[in-house]
Amino acid sequence: VVESTKDDKWLDKLEPQGLVRGRPTAECMDGTREDIMAKIDEWCDDLDTSRNILWISGFPGVGKSAIARKLATRLKSSHRFGSSFFFQRELAAVQTPINLWRTLAFDLSREYPSARSAIITKLKDGEIDLENADAGELFGSLVEGPLKHSVDIPSGRLPVVVIDAVDECGGLDGSRSKHRTILLQSMKAWTRLGPRFKLVVTSRPEDDIARALSAISHRIELGSGENVSPSSSRDIHSFLCREFARIANNYPGSLSSAWPGAEVIEGFTKRSAGLFIYADTLIKFVDEGQPEEQLESILSEPLRHGSLTQLYRQILGVSFKDPSATVLEGFRNVTGTIILAKIPLRRQDIIHLLNVKPVALDHICQGLRSVLDTGDLLRFTHQSFVDFLMDSEGCHPLFLFHDASQSRTLLLGSLRVMKIELRFNICKLETSHVIHDDIPDLKTRVRDNISTHLRYACRFWTDHIHKCDFDIQMAEEVEHFMTNQFLYWLEVMSLLRKANRVTQGLHSVISWSRTNDYRISAFVADAAKFVAAFATPIVQSVPHIYLSCIPFAPKQSIIAETFRQKYTKIISINSGKAINWPSIQNVLRGHSGFVKSVTFSPDGSRIASGSWDNTIRLWDAETETGDAIGKPLEGHSSNVYSVTFSPDGSRIVSRSWDNTIHLWDTKMSDAVSTLGCTSYSQLLPSGWVVNSDSEKLFWVPPWNRALCFPRNRMTISREGVSTTLDMSRFVHGTAWETCRTG
Repeated sequence: VVESTKDDKWLDKLEPQGLVRGRPTAECMDGTREDIMAKIDEWCDDLDTSRNILWISGFPGVGKSAIARKLATRLKSSHRFGSSFFFQRELAAVQTPINLWRTLAFDLSREYPSARSAIITKLKDGEIDLENADAGELFGSLVEGPLKHSVDIPSGRLPVVVIDAVDECGGLDGSRSKHRTILLQSMKAWTRLGPRFKLVVTSRPEDDIARALSAISHRIELGSGENVSPSSSRDIHSFLCREFARIANNYPGSLSSAWPGAEVIEGFTKRSAGLFIYADTLIKFVDEGQPEEQLESILSEPLRHGSLTQLYRQILGVSFKDPSATVLEGFRNVTGTIILAKIPLRRQDIIHLLNVKPVALDHICQGLRSVLDTGDLLRFTHQSFVDFLMDSEGCHPLFLFHDASQSRTLLLGSLRVMKIELRFNICKLETSHVIHDDIPDLKTRVRDNISTHLRYACRFWTDHIHKCDFDIQMAEEVEHFMTNQFLYWLEVMSLLRKANRVTQGLHSVISWSRTNDYRISAFVADAAKFVAAFATPIVQSVPHIYLSCIPFAPKQSIIAETFRQKYTKIISINSGKAINWPSIQNVLRGHSGFVKSVTFSPDGSRIASGSWDNTIRLWDAETETGDAIGKPLEGHSSNVYSVTFSPDGSRIVSRSWDNTIHLWDTKMSDAVSTLGCTSYSQLLPSGWVVNSDSEKLFWVPPWNRALCFPRNRMTISREGVSTTLDMSRFVHGTAWETCRTG
């Protein structure tokens, strides 16, 4: 039992935290889609098929997600459910290929003991780094390897995995998204598992998906329009009969049980033209008001068969008849926020981000009831409505979505929320002597002190600025934020464990401002250097953003010059202070011998190094700390003097003085000398200075390490240059909050 509990802790690390896996889509109605389900069952049971991927394709609204939901339920009842993952465009920021394969591995470990054993072994032995591995590495180590190891699974329990809406991976960027490209590449690797392990994929028939899947999958195409099948029409007819009868039953004294009549139902069946979303949206619209009036508003104009665009236009025309300018602005802001939000937002989040009155938001949502999900999160029930709002030819100009304009609204709203709610020591940390990992109630503090709308604003404001045109108002707001609240923002990003997103976000701000406002661009560029140089204390301990980062920043750092005067009770450098940021961005340490060869991977995300300690190491080139990836690659018996990546980055070839060339699969897998110190202090290899109780006093950047100091005076020596620190006013521990003036 003890060992099982320990294993569960490893698996808890594997499952992505806070990931939304469901989808606001109902299963197929009982008695419908039986022909499609029969074909899927036959393919799942065929262990001799040459293709172990089933691709269910069709245009928007034909019911792909409903089929996927029903399939997942049936697989659970037959004990063949491996995992399911439902991509949603509005969740693109968190529904990444990496989180897909981590989720799948977690599910497999719960259902199949042999896979569980192999996965836990990989995690325990450190063969896979969950935080730094790419999607291909995760698939190979945590899915492909464990499944191949699971030879004891009986044929009646072999797992089937369901991945729905692949076309929504990557969000609004679609086929241009890096995530979608990576997903399709890693899905091809599924074919190596053979016919015992099945993968069912649904998507629109988009070109990049077709190129990736056509040659390696069995395909079921769901027809619509002129290609609609008789069985689909029968299923839609059955759905309409049931739903109209349900509505009529709510009005027993005024609507007959046969309302609205066979002819009308047959007409709507033909108009649906195989699009289940058409029939579903129609029913919701009729049900949200006086049924006869709602139905008459739809029947008042002839509708083309299968025309979702025309149906959506009529719904908006009825729900927002003769709208005022205020209502139209509210409509565009609310729908634009729902479309652009990187994660789904709740009602209260949108109220704060848009600074809108609750009654105004509720009015907009009331008019959108037939296309909005009924849950706590505000999101559209189907992607086809988003497509409609973005279609300049189909959507009325008054309701049309404008990317740059709506991005600007969401950006300004995020900046306003941060201006109001960001503050010094937001989570009320009492001491500077411990890092975040050693604060037992940190999650509770974050929940209680950082609102969900502030979390959204901090995480994603830099994503929204990327889509905005430059203007003076935004420039003023960004400048105010950077010069007043930048350090408070770092606090929140650190506490949310999202500090690794800061540098990339700042580069988006630089790109936005570079050609229009050099002052902002220069300030943000310095901020990016500040974050890169002090990544360790920023990530590990909020108090040291002030106690360690500001004192050691170079004299000409704009960030340090801006904020230093606000924090007077910190270390002062009397002499020897660095003038500029070091040209070296990072120092990667881990080899025990001379490093003879280094090379970047083709995509620039990793570095491989070969050393005279006979090993090859992989490093993450995209994090500020330059973390090592996995364990050293061992195999050579003498010095390694050459390493290089394969063109696709999946393998490394190395040459050694042992007269051999080794080919490595990349998915297999800071130290500074310390001079003598007094007995009550020590400089650790990580850069932290600790006292005799191992309490963290402050962090020293690489260019100022190797030190010795008595009480309030410290001398740091490096390459013959001495730096003298005055710590007479330095506050730390439980007094750290007093470092701030005022």
